[in-house]
Amino acid sequence: MPKLVVIAIATFKRPNMLSKALKSLEKLELPKEYSVACFLCDNDPNRSAESIFQNFTNKLSFPVKYFHEKNRGIVPARNCLVKEAQKEKASYLAFFDDDETVDTRWLIELLDASKRFKVKAVWGKTIYTLPENSPKWLRRRNFYGGDQPVTGTKKRSASTNNVLIDLIFLKKHNIYFDSRFNDTGGSDSFLFRQMRDAGGSIISCREAITVEEVPESRANEKWILRRAYKNAHTEYRRALIRKGKFAAFGLAFFYGLWLFACYQLSKVFYPFQAYDFKVFNRRRKSKVKGLIDVVGGKSHEEYRIIHGS
Repeated sequence: MPKLVVIAIATFKRPNMLSKALKSLEKLELPKEYSVACFLCDNDPNRSAESIFQNFTNKLSFPVKYFHEKNRGIVPARNCLVKEAQKEKASYLAFFDDDETVDTRWLIELLDASKRFKVKAVWGKTIYTLPENSPKWLRRRNFYGGDQPVTGTKKRSASTNNVLIDLIFLKKHNIYFDSRFNDTGGSDSFLFRQMRDAGGSIISCREAITVEEVPESRANEKWILRRAYKNAHTEYRRALIRKGKFAAFGLAFFYGLWLFACYQLSKVFYPFQAYDFKVFNRRRKSKVKGLIDVVGGKSHEEYRIIHGS
């Protein structure tokens, strides 16, 4: 009996993007030695994604299942997909986001890399496309990430925007997305750090491609600085859980000092720098503020605002 691979999508009130994501699966090339299914978890109390998903039931060449998660947040939605896939005795879970589309060979490339390098997680490459009216400075620097080194390069962590996970490994080590990151975000990066701590290797795969259209609400300096602020919260929380309060505070203190020193030094050269460099430097200041706030006990809600439609 072939091993089961479940394609997993968590969604919340983004019908247009979800439709594009599902449509991209129509042209997906399927691996011959595996069976494939697609699970969708809808986190909207009104189940707005259900009818959209059902429209693709007969258009996809593999089984699909819809799930509704009533508990609000990205963590319950992701864990719903993990647990439902485990109930089906799936061997792998392939996550991508509801605001992305997949390349035709996306799943084949992820599985091939997993088999070749004998690892527990494979993180693919995401190409970000910006709105036509986005500022020129935004195109000169990669503010969104997604680029990957040569396939097979070991990674410290990963993200669920484009990743293949060994479900058997998760179950063996009782690893799930941590509810302490439900508001701040970062539950995915923490899960992959847990996998690595348990002995599971994570690698990059440049050939497994997803494409994400950046909405106008994220194609600006305000969002970039907010993202840096959020990252400070999640980095401190990860250190707090893994290393304890004293070590986490020490790391935050010295990291914050280093960031602030770099920020002040770079400001000296502002008259000679392009705007994208200035924004890149302001991220350091935003991160320092995030560290100060999270150490001081201030909370942060990353998913309160919906980007895209």
